[in-house]
Amino acid sequence: MNPEKLTTGAQEQREESSVPSTRPPEKEDLSEGLLKRRADRVSMETPIAVRGQDLEGEAFGEQTKAILLSRLGAAIVLKRALAPGSQIVIRNLATGSEAPCRVVNQLGVRSDGCLYGVSLLDPGVNLWGIGFPPLAKARNTAARLLLHCEACRNAEVVYMDEMEAEVFAAHSFLSRFCSQCQRRSLWRDGLPETPFKPIAISDVRTTNERLQPRVQVRLRVCIRQPGAAEEVLFSDNVSRGGLSFKCPSHYIAGSIIQIAVPFSLSSGNVFVPARIVYARPVRTEGSIHHGATYIQAK
Repeated sequence: MNPEKLTTGAQEQREESSVPSTRPPEKEDLSEGLLKRRADRVSMETPIAVRGQDLEGEAFGEQTKAILLSRLGAAIVLKRALAPGSQIVIRNLATGSEAPCRVVNQLGVRSDGCLYGVSLLDPGVNLWGIGFPPLAKARNTAARLLLHCEACRNAEVVYMDEMEAEVFAAHSFLSRFCSQCQRRSLWRDGLPETPFKPIAISDVRTTNERLQPRVQVRLRVCIRQPGAAEEVLFSDNVSRGGLSFKCPSHYIAGSIIQIAVPFSLSSGNVFVPARIVYARPVRTEGSIHHGATYIQAK
């Protein structure tokens, strides 16, 4: 593997949908939603089956996909119009698990359907077969990615410090303790014969406000910002608080971006919000050197 590829109170469960509202779905600011995140979100397509009632009260069943996974819910694509607050049942076709969910809101419209944010009625259900650590632990991490244990195939979003990130970049695996098989094992970023592939994420910070030691690591990075196309580039260095990178585009200091570090071209990625700290022209290269700091969840 290329070393550059590192990678939404519980209620009573009901399978039948509640009477849908006639109020049309409102759109949600995705950037604002990321700033308010309560759990890591894995950007990865996962096949699902959904059943419930649409906005007209008609029962339906549809095979579709989730494109953003969280221990609290997901972002899913549906051709049906749904009412905020209505209930649906989602079945994960990759694992066979299913759980009732509540439609939170319509997030947007895509060429293949409407995008909805849904939350699990019981947050204790592991619908996606992925272990998500408490988000508070992310404050001391330099990178986050989805790995699996080679011994038992247990999959988790793993938080790494600078040294672990550097080791993974060089060798494409980590040696760590597995809570499921109760022993130290090798962890890699791919699951054989399963749709769940590696995941990438990272936390970094740099520049004048640098609070953590930086490590010069060339990792593939993807940047998203409303109104602009995705941009894939490489980092200059990373730390537990942020990163720096060069690119032709000019991201204004103080602006908010969504960033996945490291970024995988062939599998799921985890995007987290970050703020541009500085943008300095590099005239000899015709590019702009940026520093970004991760926005920690409150």
